[in-house]
Order: sequence, then structure tokens, then C-alpha cells
Amino acid sequence: MYKFVRMEKFSIQKVYTRLRGEYEKVRCRKLVCNNVGAPGWIFILFVELHGRLLTKTRLAQWGYLEDVMCPLCRTEREDMEHLFLQMLFCCYDLE
Repeated sequence: MYKFVRMEKFSIQKVYTRLRGEYEKVRCRKLVCNNVGAPGWIFILFVELHGRLLTKTRLAQWGYLEDVMCPLCRTEREDMEHLFLQMLFCCYDLE
């Protein structure tokens, strides 16, 4: 499985690359890694996954708002499914 080859100079990077293997770089990797905005969206995702994100639909259920249309697309109600699923696919279609 592993070949032991006599090396002139040991390199941790070469060993790591060999163990990890070669992979194609993902186009959107900078969205997660080395992004100063990451803590903000990680928090929003955490709140959304726990069902606590205050969307317009949720605020309207409590009686705080009357207009529940999404301000970005103005076609559908702003709820978690629309913001995180439908709008995401819509944005990828625009690119």
C-alpha cells in the first residue's frame, strides 16, 4: 500500500498531499474558508436550523407585519423555505 522511498529531504507537505490525494478545487470555497463574513452567516444558519429565524411570515403570525412578500423578488412570501431554498436556486440561475 505505501511505498517507502529514500528521500533526500523530508517534506510534511508532500506527505500530506500524498495521503490526502488530489482533488479538484470547489468554485465557492471562499464562501466558507477565509471569509470575514462567515461568523455572521454561520449564526444565521444556526438560528434558521433551530427554526427561530424571524422571517416576515413568522412576524406576521405574531401580528407585527402585514406585508409578507419577499423584498428581493416581490413574488412570494418570505419564509425559511423561500429564503434558503428557492432564492438560492434563483440566484444560481442568474449566474
